[in-house]
Amino acid sequence: MKNIRYLFILMSFVSCEEKKSTNRNLVPDKEVYSIINFIIENEFPIINSNSRYLSEEFPMILPDNEYFGIERMDTIFNKNDVEFMKLQMTKRFEFRIEQNLIETKVVLPFDSLNKLYTASEKSDKFWKRFEKKYGSRKFDGISLPIFSVDYKTVIISYGYHCGSLCGSGETA
Repeated sequence: MKNIRYLFILMSFVSCEEKKSTNRNLVPDKEVYSIINFIIENEFPIINSNSRYLSEEFPMILPDNEYFGIERMDTIFNKNDVEFMKLQMTKRFEFRIEQNLIETKVVLPFDSLNKLYTASEKSDKFWKRFEKKYGSRKFDGISLPIFSVDYKTVIISYGYHCGSLCGSGETA
């Protein structure tokens, strides 16, 4: 009986640990990185991005603190989807791409890029520093994918940066 009690306690503890790691980003890493790697392989070539570097992209916040205009998508998403997506959106600025889960790009943490940037300078100085450090004037950016409750619909921003007046991007 005593062994069964210990087994039950151990199982409870393990199941709590599993939930904690899955809920860290509210969506399992497997789902998040399958979308990110899909975009890298299928969409970046279409927008003529041939960069070997990837960083986190923080999409613009729309008026009234909206993000992706999710509030106006009530014909696409039901109320549960919208609430689940809002919860994910609160994590977007904490999102950091994990190199070991990216198949074909070198990850440049946003924090490293930010160290090359000085607000009082023109952006061309950033690009000179970037080129000196990385030997390139290009990098791709991708946001945290935002999923519907059933994981069948995703909103994501991605694009590439290639200089002060060079770049492209989209939200899909």
